[in-house]
Amino acid sequence: TISSGKQGFRTPTGTFRISSKYPARRTVATVKGEHWDIPGVPWIMVFRTGGYYIHGVYWHHDFGLPVSHGCVTLPVPSAEELYDWTPTDTPVWIHD
Repeated sequence: TISSGKQGFRTPTGTFRISSKYPARRTVATVKGEHWDIPGVPWIMVFRTGGYYIHGVYWHHDFGLPVSHGCVTLPVPSAEELYDWTPTDTPVWIHD
């Protein structure tokens, strides 16, 4: 079970490819008046430019609900497993 983008921050749908991967990274942004600065975001896989990632989260457990700023978020162990299994250039299909 994942969490996707909340109202006003919808996760883009379509077919994409994993363009790059990072085992951990600080994410900092201000979008639509909301600011976040999260250190050590784990198991990041970039699927679209503009800050759209598949990654693990340690700061919420609301999987199954749309709570992100557009990313696809997973529990950390699931994100690590997917990260290890998925090479760059893997196609990703995101749909409703």
